[in-house]
Amino acid sequence: MKILFNIGRVFCSISFSGLVFWLLMPATYLWAADQDKSVTVGVILPLTGEGAFWGKNARNAITMAVEDVNKAGGINGRPLRVAIEDGRCNGRDSLTAFNKLVTVDRVKVVIGEICSTASMAMAPIAQRKKIVMITPCSEGPGITKVGDYIFRTWSPNNRQGRIMADFTFDQLKIKRVAVLSILNDFGKPLADAFISRFKERGGKITYHAEYSSSSADMRSEVLRIKQSNPGAVYMATYPADGLTALRQIKALKLDVKILGSSGLDTADFYKQAGTLADGMFIPTVIDTTTDEFRRRYSEKFGGSWPGINSCAGVAYDDMQIIAAALREVGNNPADIRSYIAAIKDMPGVSGPISFDAEGNIDMNIEVRVVRGGKLVERQ
Repeated sequence: MKILFNIGRVFCSISFSGLVFWLLMPATYLWAADQDKSVTVGVILPLTGEGAFWGKNARNAITMAVEDVNKAGGINGRPLRVAIEDGRCNGRDSLTAFNKLVTVDRVKVVIGEICSTASMAMAPIAQRKKIVMITPCSEGPGITKVGDYIFRTWSPNNRQGRIMADFTFDQLKIKRVAVLSILNDFGKPLADAFISRFKERGGKITYHAEYSSSSADMRSEVLRIKQSNPGAVYMATYPADGLTALRQIKALKLDVKILGSSGLDTADFYKQAGTLADGMFIPTVIDTTTDEFRRRYSEKFGGSWPGINSCAGVAYDDMQIIAAALREVGNNPADIRSYIAAIKDMPGVSGPISFDAEGNIDMNIEVRVVRGGKLVERQ
């Protein structure tokens, strides 16, 4: 009995000592161990499909931002990493990617998507689950209206539509316009804003052709536009279908001014369109990206700077915004949301960043003209 008693005392002594050890260690040993864990941010971009130009440039910039954050010490000593998924510029794939990031990777913040239809599919789920979502450059006005957990570092395109309507009426002196628009969360609000403003100014919409993403050759749409006898055609389209429509306009010999949207403002569109695009008027965000970032981006990925409309600069800023929030308030989504909503005049590589009450930023837009495969200032 004495032996058993002594063993019991020893066991009890060890157990008590162990308990004291674990009770006292969380502030030191356990905290240090936790610092070895990375902080993960989810990213959903159109790496393939219609929006690949924007998606790949945004991915490049995000990887730069992660490297810069980690070189500067990460998130309070913990490495920052990203889990990147391909949203393919559509709602179904983006929603699948979003659910994977939230349930498997357990992220609290998601950057993405870029295509408005994809972002619009994710936004209600993000809001309901209280996951902070920030899109670099989706333009559909309804995205940030979903709720206070949704942000974007770009201007909604209804403002762009109004600017183009005023330009057409005041500068081109054209009073009859036909509209061609893709029927999705990018094209519909853009066309609606143009039409509403143009009518408000006293102009006439001769015909409005809406098409789905599955439309083939645009011939029937363009033929009806021609029959309506407009002075200009306004195209709220993406590059591939915009190029198809442009070819049909030329083939059917429409003698009209052609007005584009920001969805066409890509180097690939200008290259493929060639001389067909000469004389097109397209609105563009004035590029305020810093020279230093342009230089670094070009050196790292080759080629010339792809422009602010590539979404690269704002995607870099999105990651830096999230990193700053994680450093300051931790990984609680409600605190991250509050931190981002309060940002005013934060320096970014794309320019100063301030969010309005709906989670948007304001960007300066001007109308330029296509000459020799480039979008240049009007003379």
